[in-house]
Amino acid sequence: MSVAGSQYVLQTGLASGMSATEGPIHSPHPNPVDPKMSEESYVLPSEIIPDSRARITLRGKAHDVLVPYICIGAWSWGDKATWKYDAERDLPRIRAAWSKLRQVGLTFVDTAPAYGDGDSERICGQLFKDMRREEFIIQTKWMSWPDPTNVFLQSHGLENKLRSSLERLGLEYVDVYLVHGPTHLSMISTVAQGLANCVNNGLARTVGVANYDKDDMIKMANELDKHGVPLAVNQCEYSVIRRNPEVHGLIRECRQRGIVFQGYASLGEGRLSNKYSRFHEPPRTYRFSSYPMHMLEPTLNVLERIAEQRRVPVAAVVLNFSINKGVLPLVGIRSGEQAEQDMQALGWRLTPDEMRRIEAIASLIGLSKELGHHSIVVGAGKVNSEQAANYFQLTLKPNDHLRSLDSQTHKSSLRSALNLTSEKMERSNKPSAIGVAASLPQPTITFRENKIEATLPTGESVTVHLYGATVTSWKLANGREQLFMSEKAHLDGSKPIRGGIPVVFPVFGPPPPNHATSSLPQHGFARNSNWEFLGKSSSESLGKKDCDDSVKLDFGLSHTMLSEEFRKAWPYEFGLLYSVTLSKEGLETALQVQNKGNQNFDFQVLMHTYLSIDDISQVRVKNLGSKTYIDKTQNATTHTETSPALEINKETDRVYKALDPKVPIIVASAADDKLIFSVTREGLNDVVVWNPWIEKAKGMADFAPDDAYKKMICIEAGSVAGWQTLEAGESWEGSQSIRPRL
Repeated sequence: MSVAGSQYVLQTGLASGMSATEGPIHSPHPNPVDPKMSEESYVLPSEIIPDSRARITLRGKAHDVLVPYICIGAWSWGDKATWKYDAERDLPRIRAAWSKLRQVGLTFVDTAPAYGDGDSERICGQLFKDMRREEFIIQTKWMSWPDPTNVFLQSHGLENKLRSSLERLGLEYVDVYLVHGPTHLSMISTVAQGLANCVNNGLARTVGVANYDKDDMIKMANELDKHGVPLAVNQCEYSVIRRNPEVHGLIRECRQRGIVFQGYASLGEGRLSNKYSRFHEPPRTYRFSSYPMHMLEPTLNVLERIAEQRRVPVAAVVLNFSINKGVLPLVGIRSGEQAEQDMQALGWRLTPDEMRRIEAIASLIGLSKELGHHSIVVGAGKVNSEQAANYFQLTLKPNDHLRSLDSQTHKSSLRSALNLTSEKMERSNKPSAIGVAASLPQPTITFRENKIEATLPTGESVTVHLYGATVTSWKLANGREQLFMSEKAHLDGSKPIRGGIPVVFPVFGPPPPNHATSSLPQHGFARNSNWEFLGKSSSESLGKKDCDDSVKLDFGLSHTMLSEEFRKAWPYEFGLLYSVTLSKEGLETALQVQNKGNQNFDFQVLMHTYLSIDDISQVRVKNLGSKTYIDKTQNATTHTETSPALEINKETDRVYKALDPKVPIIVASAADDKLIFSVTREGLNDVVVWNPWIEKAKGMADFAPDDAYKKMICIEAGSVAGWQTLEAGESWEGSQSIRPRL
């Protein structure tokens, strides 16, 4: 029976939003998974470490089917509508992949009549010809849309369609027969009757469904049970970045009923395998997990670091994540290289800590704004496209563990995109052409010993420790340090770092009694926790200047990343995105807070900035005159600032309230009134001015030398005079910008 055109019908359906996650309709830009909804990481018993010979049981009426922990997706085999199949190019590669898979026993294949108008099934049949029947497992599907066979034959339509599939496969029976989706017009009871007929007539050993939500799956299981046939499989989209079946309880229901949950698009149609980037997006026909690539960069950074530590491909880490979750991943393979990568998902297990890291970072998808964006400005004449392609790379040192955007694919894509001439430009005031001999210096990013270092081509640099996401160094182009660091600061993660710019959240100072934060340590947990590095982006300077003049580093923290002690002390669900932007003009730090739970929570936030100065007696703090402040050295009493230029000549610990954030706080020279630092804020209306002075400096074990108080002043932008209330699902942002004397 002909299935001509079905591959295009399938692609059209996907383009309109049909059946991509579970149920009939999906969003091409799905919401991220809320960590509170995720199941326990280890749903697969910890003593099980699947290798290529390990098997899972699919329950049948008369025959169970034993399958490997990975299923090979054959959608691309013969399909032109989505995968642009070319027999001369692709068939030899498929055969090479199959040869490698056979050697290790990964011979469980998923196909369907809709894939390549039946050509996928025909290719499978060719691959099976020289194999004994017990050496492979084949799973195909019933095309459930309303064609004449399905409309007029009702339950017999399933058997009729399966016989056509068997003819293309050259087989007498299939191991697994699935309903391709809940798009059938017939009642579930009628479809169940058809599936049972296929089993009873020896055409299928086990049966299942695809893209069914929990309620419909239960209905199908109950109807099949009336015929004595178990529901063996439910197949839906599932991966690190698309965990809706887990969120909605579908996977849990499958486990409870003995139904094997298969997850297709396990690598997000290549998005999670390092094949694509923001400069080389997947084809538009790849509609599953269709996040823009820039949104996935933080997740890919974490996956790559784990992959490097384990010496396996990123794809192997992603598939191992699904296996840990109790999901049987279905992954498309059409080359020997892909087969070798995906095989490496077996024989080991991600640790609980690695699982939490992946879950935590994936939960931040959608929290941040775009993590950097490059727009291209092309001058008169042709741009040197090699230079333009190189411009977008991350400049990394050999021992780095960061995700590099440097790949031949990215370069080729950019070369093509940037081969523009002046005739194509219609702007006035066009910039000068970039000379073909010129180079485009880029920021250098290094990652070592749990700290990120970024250096601009002009020499400015910043260092951020992952512990607390604490900025510990900021140097100008001349090498002059702008931040104070105690000589006894703990940089090993044993204590908060004394100096730099610690992040204070969700409470400032000692927590008040009888408050949600009362069990937390002073200044909360943000400065006491390990953050995740999310990635880097640089300025849009191509064609405007001679190099990138800024770099932004993004860091993330969520409640799943906290220690058990902190989670118990403050049991709210949140996400933090912290950005540190270095430019020639100064340093900016910004924090975004999101309430990811169902309960409102109160919080305070502060950027505890230690500025480095030559002599505390020779500086004044300006623009605080007539402002109200709380003096914490005088029992937190309220006062009004009387001096237009505050002199620090004793222990100072003041919270200046309700300031205009657009009016900068100025640290100036007492001798000539010249600016030393300027601090402007956005969303941070309070400013703390702090210096421990002589006695308190001596009493702090991690403050050294004792007279270092002379070399620092804290100008701390925050929201700490009261409490911010963040409602469920809402977010808040605040930032500071520091400009030094240049």
